[in-house]
Amino acid sequence: MKIDRILSSLPIENGKVKGRDHNRVSRSSSDDLMVSELGRLSQHLAEAVKQVPDVRSEKVSLLRNALTNGEYRVDSDAVARKMLEQA
Repeated sequence: MKIDRILSSLPIENGKVKGRDHNRVSRSSSDDLMVSELGRLSQHLAEAVKQVPDVRSEKVSLLRNALTNGEYRVDSDAVARKMLEQA
């Protein structure tokens, strides 16, 4: 497949298609944008989530120290209960 055949049919000058103004935007004075309350809330929540760090450094540090010091204990009964609850 040759692309140059398709492109050769377009009038191009200096890398731009002749006769077209790609920067021009037609606007109408009747265009309106209405955002619902749910939309505003969704936007607000999305912005709030961006502010929360992906990693809770404080908790990771505590767990890392407990593992390093051999103080981290797992309650196997609690783990089993949660696994059964989610099954």
